[in-house]
Formats: sequence, C-alpha cells, structure tokens
Amino acid sequence: MAKIHINTTQNVELHEESASVMHRVGALMIDFLLYIVVVVAFVWGADIAGSANLLDSDALEVLGWAVFILLTLYPLLAEFIMNGQTVGKRIIGIRVACLDGSRPTFGAYLIRWLIGLVEIPLLAGSVAFIAVLLSRNNQRLGDMAAGTTVVKVSQAVSLDQLALSVNDSSETVLYPEARYLTDEDVQVLRDALFAFKNGLAPAAGAAVLHRAVLGVEQKLHITCTSLPEDFLNGVITSYGRIHA
Repeated sequence: MAKIHINTTQNVELHEESASVMHRVGALMIDFLLYIVVVVAFVWGADIAGSANLLDSDALEVLGWAVFILLTLYPLLAEFIMNGQTVGKRIIGIRVACLDGSRPTFGAYLIRWLIGLVEIPLLAGSVAFIAVLLSRNNQRLGDMAAGTTVVKVSQAVSLDQLALSVNDSSETVLYPEARYLTDEDVQVLRDALFAFKNGLAPAAGAAVLHRAVLGVEQKLHITCTSLPEDFLNGVITSYGRIHA
C-alpha cells in the first residue's frame, strides 16, 4: 500500500497509508447503493401518496426536487459533518485528509465536491480513476485543487493500550478541566500517544505530541508542567474518571 507524505506546519513529514483506487470505488458503490435505496423509497412513497390523494402532483414535484438536491449535496455535507467521510467511506475505513496535516475546511470539501460533479460522472469515472493512479499522492482532480487526498483511517486505540504512566489505583482527578473535552477530543489524544509510541520517527512523534499538548492547553486553559506524554496521559485519565 502506498504511503502519503504529509508535511505538517511544524515542517515534520508524517506518513499516512493511502486509500487505494479500489477503496475509493468500494466507498462510491456503497454510497451509490444508498442513493438507490433513497430513490426507491421516495418513488414508493410518492406512489402511495399519489394513489391515496395525500399529495397533489405539484407537491410531489417539489419533494422530488428536494430529494434530488439532497442527494446531490450528500457527499459535501456528509464529508463536512462526518470528518471527511461519507457512509461509504466510513464502512470502507477511509477519509479525506489535507496534505499539510490539517483538518479539511468546508472550502476544501466544497472545491473537491464541485469538481467531482464533473470529474466522476465524466466517462464513467475513468478520468478520476486515471488521476488517482498517476498522481503522486493518489489524488483525483478535485483533491489536487483542494489540497486533499484520501487515506485509510487509523485504527482506534483503547485507553488500555496506552500504558498510562499515572497511578491508576488513585482516584485523584489531576485535571478537572478535562470535563470540557469531548469523546472525539480524547480519541485524538489517544491516537497521538499511540503514534508517538508506535512507529513514528522521534522528531515526528515529538511534533505530534506538541500539537496535542497545545490543543489541550488552548481548549482547557491549563499549562503543561510535566513531560508531554505524562500530561496527555493525565488529561485522558482525568476525563475517564470524571465520566466514569
């Protein structure tokens, strides 16, 4: 599997596992099946409503256009709301990511969606297929314009895998401010620690921890006074004890 080289804002090169063309096609097919289910359900419901005189033809036409617009916007809205994933991408285990390591903005999702409206239907998707195969970072044209690509989702890490350095037998909550974190925030911290402990080069691992620490400090208005690893372990443990 190809690796995507991501240059972060700290000028550290990270490596993500690239989503293959088949991963992308698989996700697209699942989303297409979802489209079919929605259309069939609408046609079936419209037929029943029309036969029972529950809705007139004008109302059914408006609803038809509404369903068409929602299905057209679905990839854009789903990726923005679901952190780079559609239903198909989530099932396959891939997501959209920026090449600079940052989270894609709505503008980035919008650019790749707009170009995808032409690129993917064009010649039955062959243009996008060839672009992904030939580009350095496995990008279709929309990705090139938006500065994004599609990568495999990192395996979630459980708290037990982190070998926390704090004393688990203690019930002391070191950081009460951790109550303001979300489950998603804590998972990011877990992934950062896992990446630091498993496979990243020392400089890259240190950069990942540094970014995670800065994010916690800014969100919780606290200061790291220990080693970054110990600090993040303490925040995660505090969160778990608060929400136990």
